Amino acid sequence: MCGGGNMGIENKIVMVQRAGDSKLTEEVAKFNVGQDAPYRMKMHPSGNSMVISLATGGIKAIQITTKDNEALPVLSWPSQSVMSAAEKCSSFLGVIKCMSFSSDGTSLALGTEDGKVHIISWPTLKREGELDVSKDRRKAVRNVDFSSAHSDGIVLAVDESGSCSLWNVEDMQMLCLLEKPSDIPRLSLFRCVSTIDHKGIALYAAGNSKGNGYIVRWRQTDDGALTLDCARKVVACPISGFELSHNGAKIAVVTPDADQCLVSTESLKTEKHVKGAHMTFATAVAFTPDDSAIVSVSADASATLTNVSQERAFGSISALILVVCFVTMMAILIHVSRQYIESYPDIVLYMIDYLPEWARQALQSQAKHAG
Repeated sequence: MCGGGNMGIENKIVMVQRAGDSKLTEEVAKFNVGQDAPYRMKMHPSGNSMVISLATGGIKAIQITTKDNEALPVLSWPSQSVMSAAEKCSSFLGVIKCMSFSSDGTSLALGTEDGKVHIISWPTLKREGELDVSKDRRKAVRNVDFSSAHSDGIVLAVDESGSCSLWNVEDMQMLCLLEKPSDIPRLSLFRCVSTIDHKGIALYAAGNSKGNGYIVRWRQTDDGALTLDCARKVVACPISGFELSHNGAKIAVVTPDADQCLVSTESLKTEKHVKGAHMTFATAVAFTPDDSAIVSVSADASATLTNVSQERAFGSISALILVVCFVTMMAILIHVSRQYIESYPDIVLYMIDYLPEWARQALQSQAKHAG
């Protein structure tokens, strides 16, 4: 999405296409959203619609239609009833800082500047409840996500104080505040998401402390308690964008230094670091639907696609192939040497000069015996 800033940029949603593993095309289609600049955008899980929040406050719904005979989807305004519902909903929302759909797409969580999270139904946009996330702090909601690991029955909310709270969607009551690592002073959490791996339910959060970016993991025990499991520094600058891959294997982060970084959820170690992916600070990042690449966007109005390569895996396979080839060549050389050592002992001794000590000694002994 583009617009705002009084720079003469059209307020629009733009579409581009993927061209190869690490390239995006120029703009291939656009949709003008009107006089108000889009501020946040969230795609519905079905891919048939999206919602945008506006810099002046409120939301708008956009319909996405895909036709079999057309390569590109068509964006349009939804039915009049949905537009009216969005207008009514906008009247009590104010400026929206973050958005999240439930996995089935029936609920939408909206985090606002006044520290509240509004849960509304989709597509009727009727209010289902309200979470007073920031309470007396009156800090804006930084990020909000439904917990897919808990069947969307829990909402994870991070406010500008850097704290993450968990809320029960059914009764709109707070369950707990996540414990922060005691050895990372003044850690300010950025966003928190959940997944299920071979060890059970895990929560991952990005956080910043003293100019460094961290990934923190909590695990849920058998009795339902969340315990701090691990925290690791992943970048030497703050994190400004964070996303978990669909398969839960990797985390992508971007930074104000315009870098992209891929982190393993298993080890919390950096697997790939692309410096200067943009000309200025990056603001958001997302995985492609098949997790084969990440796309990040920046304040310089650019979008950068980076392939999620398996360089380490390929490197391990290459090393194994080299070892097999080396052992095979050694076996062939030793076999040939033994065949000709009786007739040409001097030549064979010259040939085996670069063999390992054990092989050289065995053939030298045989050559002396032959001599």
